Amino acid sequence: DLIDQILNRGLVNSIVFFNDWINANASVNRKLAKTVRLEILEKKKKSDQDTVFYDFNRPLSWSDFREKPSRTSGYNATIFTSLAMEGSPFMEEGVLVFPIEIKVYMLPESSWAKSQGKSDYALNHEQRHFDVTRVVGNRLINRLKDLEVTPENYEAMVNDAYFDSYREMNRLQEIYDARTRHGLDKDAQSRWNTLIDQALKGNMGEIEKELEKGK
Repeated sequence: DLIDQILNRGLVNSIVFFNDWINANASVNRKLAKTVRLEILEKKKKSDQDTVFYDFNRPLSWSDFREKPSRTSGYNATIFTSLAMEGSPFMEEGVLVFPIEIKVYMLPESSWAKSQGKSDYALNHEQRHFDVTRVVGNRLINRLKDLEVTPENYEAMVNDAYFDSYREMNRLQEIYDARTRHGLDKDAQSRWNTLIDQALKGNMGEIEKELEKGK
């Protein structure tokens, strides 16, 4: 009887402790979250000498290409653009909130241009590479908004969406260069100027077709 009383008292105390712990941590402990909310952020970033962030009102100039030109390359210019995603989850009234910031940028110190190739036409070709990365960034945002995430799968699903977009960015850049012959085909370049402008406005139909066809 004494043992039963001790065990029962211990069980009751454990349940009370566990209940109190749940009540105290339900709103702050990620492991107790029942739902997840993704918040897609795009903060206006100020460009500097190290990084030029994509801005519709701030087109590229040749001064953004500061790497020493490659002597062995047959091209007149090369641009390094990329796509980044970052964020840190936090709890808010029992909901796991995951703010995700999307960054589209180019690196001046990894981008170069030969003096004989610095024309307005050539600069437009490089700008369109930057635009392509912006288009893929917009497509990533759409993917993230369509995700149905849970506390168990949100990290994997968000990461998968990012890596899929990163691979798509590289593939679309290759397709763009292949179609325009690195800008040498002026008719193809004109077509891609229009295609990219449409995609920047949200019309992804032609981009989808190009991705399906590949190089």
